[in-house]
Amino acid sequence: MTPASPTPPIELVHAILGDDVRLEMGDKLTFVGVFSATHLLATILKCAVVPYWRGGREYLSEVRILFPDRRHALVASHLTSFSIPSGSYADQVTFPVMGGVHRPDARECRVRSRASSAYGPPL
Repeated sequence: MTPASPTPPIELVHAILGDDVRLEMGDKLTFVGVFSATHLLATILKCAVVPYWRGGREYLSEVRILFPDRRHALVASHLTSFSIPSGSYADQVTFPVMGGVHRPDARECRVRSRASSAYGPPL
């Protein structure tokens, strides 16, 4: 009997941040108002984050926009579950900001996408 091959760890390949993401005919995603990688407006009315994950099992994930101290969240998405077939990938659309958020200053904030095994420790 041969040992089972290990499940590959989850990997965040990249993420796209913008105003909106729309699902078009043919399961195509349309990105609207894509932000630059390092700058967000002082007031964010709506925000969509699309992480591109690679892995091979069930996961839990969340997206947070962090204050410059990187410890406190300005806003966070709900915890969501998703699965990736072994050796494949998944795009996961998340809307952590709905209804408007105003940053108290113009310092740089960070966007963090995190995931863990659905069977492992919590995020």
